[in-house]
Amino acid sequence: MDGDWLKANGFRWPQDVTFISDSELMAIPVGPPIEPSLTELPPSPPSYRSRYERRLIRSDDTVSGDAKIYVVLRGVKHRVMDSRWIVLRGFKLPADVEVVPRREFEAIPSGEAIPPAP
Repeated sequence: MDGDWLKANGFRWPQDVTFISDSELMAIPVGPPIEPSLTELPPSPPSYRSRYERRLIRSDDTVSGDAKIYVVLRGVKHRVMDSRWIVLRGFKLPADVEVVPRREFEAIPSGEAIPPAP
């Protein structure tokens, strides 16, 4: 119900929204509400399970000091522009950043960057 929550959690409106029929929607069980202040990432649907889903990554083909960090959400990598976003979601830097071979990294579609926190 809050577009700001979507942005803060790495989702884009309307690009990351899947439109379905009312009957499909009614067949999905209602889960617990997600509080706007919640910093934990919501679970990804099984169709998005991949090796890097909901993980921090960077390419192994980076120049020292220019190692951009991304989070993979729903099969798309998003550059994280603010380390506070990472820390607020329980990740530890640099321990939780996985170095990915360049070919695999480039094979993951790119999405919009997650902007710095206000």
